Amino acid sequence: MPLQTQYQYDDLIVYRGCFYMVTGDGLEHHDGTTLTERDEDGLPLFRKYLAESPDGKLMLIWREHSSDRCDSSDEDDIVGTNEDDNEDDDNATHNYHYDPESDPTIRFQAFVLDEHPEESKWREVHNFGGASIFIGRNSTMFFSSDIMLGLARDCIYFTDGSLSFLRYRKQLPRDIGMFDMKAKVVKPMASWEQHMKNWPLPIWITPLMK
Repeated sequence: MPLQTQYQYDDLIVYRGCFYMVTGDGLEHHDGTTLTERDEDGLPLFRKYLAESPDGKLMLIWREHSSDRCDSSDEDDIVGTNEDDNEDDDNATHNYHYDPESDPTIRFQAFVLDEHPEESKWREVHNFGGASIFIGRNSTMFFSSDIMLGLARDCIYFTDGSLSFLRYRKQLPRDIGMFDMKAKVVKPMASWEQHMKNWPLPIWITPLMK
């Protein structure tokens, strides 16, 4: 299906037998209709994920990195850098300033879709009813702390969502951690810190739950 949007999609999901994708425009339904997201402060820079909650509702997760918080002066700096690059390389297709330093995740926000015949709306939530969610480059999945021993309640476990470290950041720590939805803080996963510099592809291995 062609994307009728100026943005690339961030995530895809099959929910209740229908195909959805989330882009900078909003949530795109398989029939071409669009449900606009709650407004972001500024440009649509946040990484977005779709998931089905344990009680069967469609959820949208926003992931914010430290570099997402840019003001007008930062944008001016980027424009200036691009202009300088254009002078040096007239054939360059993209002239973005690349900073090889780590870009840690600083915050998440979670929304649930309240569906109504006249108008459906996103509503922000601050817990997952005791469950926790795993976010990476593969499918976003919820698991219950009642089933998985040692799993913290109402948390977002995340891996580094960027593939740039495969080429540019091999010796830098990965952006791996746990976000506490109630405390609104990012916590390290201490037992994995020693492996961060040789961590494999940013995916979670989904266990077979019976």
